[in-house]
Amino acid sequence: MTKGKLDNAPDQGAWPSLEDLKFLDNEADPGAAMGMFVLPHPSMSYELPASHDVFGTDLLGRHEWRRSLYVQEFLCETDWKAKLTPIMDAAYGDADFETEVQAVFEKLDDEPEQKKRRDDILGETVDYLGVFENTLHIDSFSHPLTIFFARVMMRTGWEVAVHFKEKYGQIRPVKLDPLNIKPIIRTPSHPSFPSAHATQAHLAKLALSAVIDGRLDQEFSDRMNDIANEIAVNREYAGVHYASDSTAGMNLAQSIWDIAVAQQAFKTLIAEAKAEWDRPIQAGLQFFDP
Repeated sequence: MTKGKLDNAPDQGAWPSLEDLKFLDNEADPGAAMGMFVLPHPSMSYELPASHDVFGTDLLGRHEWRRSLYVQEFLCETDWKAKLTPIMDAAYGDADFETEVQAVFEKLDDEPEQKKRRDDILGETVDYLGVFENTLHIDSFSHPLTIFFARVMMRTGWEVAVHFKEKYGQIRPVKLDPLNIKPIIRTPSHPSFPSAHATQAHLAKLALSAVIDGRLDQEFSDRMNDIANEIAVNREYAGVHYASDSTAGMNLAQSIWDIAVAQQAFKTLIAEAKAEWDRPIQAGLQFFDP
């Protein structure tokens, strides 16, 4: 977009919001990173250097596509596979999917819980980082590095979870009991174990908790953990995951986290994300002293 087009941009009411554009950035299309689509809001003041008419060099430096660099750092520069494979082998060996499929059926048959969870289940097929954002009253505009870091960890979790899904090839509940299991959402075609939703949700929780460490009281810390657990369990109520998938995803997230935060690149990113919470103009939370 050129400066001329920016000057002639539609009024504020017609301008796409960040929340609208967020849905362009999802795991189904990892290349559609939100930073590649976000337009400057006409109510904000923007510097337009010659190097880039819209975003400026500072925002280009944090472009969402750069999360791939951190994922590569994790996958190529750590011994994650050697560390995680024994843990995941043991978890998979302990799971009893033939028994657990009955629990999936019972969750699908629980009408009160289905009614209570349905909206969340449907929404979380597209976006579940937003649940954390709403709780903390932040977004990619107010705290770009914080959200960027959460997305880095979620994308890392996805890549690792996919590796183990392919390794074990566990069939979904609907394939194990097609007569009784009727999922309320489309069942993903990839294997179920471990749950990527559980892995990513718990990594988002760990990332956000690390960045805002010391700024939240116990109530909000507990709420963050509850959100991650609910996202995982909702997939069981949706009929697409076993309880073992969720537990394995949660434990995998913790193991991924322990490896990632030992890397200097991740340590630096955490420090940079923490620093933006000390800028009053960006701090969206009302329950701590800046």
